Amino acid sequence: MERCLDKRVIGREEVCPVCGAKFMAKGPAKMCRLCRLEKRKEYQRQYQHKYLEDAENLRKHRVRCATDRMILRGELELQKQCAKCGSKDALELHHPSYEGEFCAVAVVTLCKSCHEKLHSKGERK
Repeated sequence: MERCLDKRVIGREEVCPVCGAKFMAKGPAKMCRLCRLEKRKEYQRQYQHKYLEDAENLRKHRVRCATDRMILRGELELQKQCAKCGSKDALELHHPSYEGEFCAVAVVTLCKSCHEKLHSKGERK
């Protein structure tokens, strides 16, 4: 076990559910570092296949990335509650349209529940 200078244990010993190896968990870690890296690589492969090889999905990917950059730079301020029900939990951004010059700015803040309902109805706005 890893210890700091004052002899307190840093992290906790866990067993990776994927490979069975023991590892020191810090925070919410649920698997060892190698399995997390492999899972991330697999997610990136699936994401790339889905979003970067189809022209329409590539446009959506670029709009989402532009929106994320604007948020990080402070150019786009997010709402603190759902635009439909007023909830402040599990907020997500909805793009009513991916067309046009200002589509990265035209976002609606919705809670996860309202966002799922919106998409399950096939609505875009």
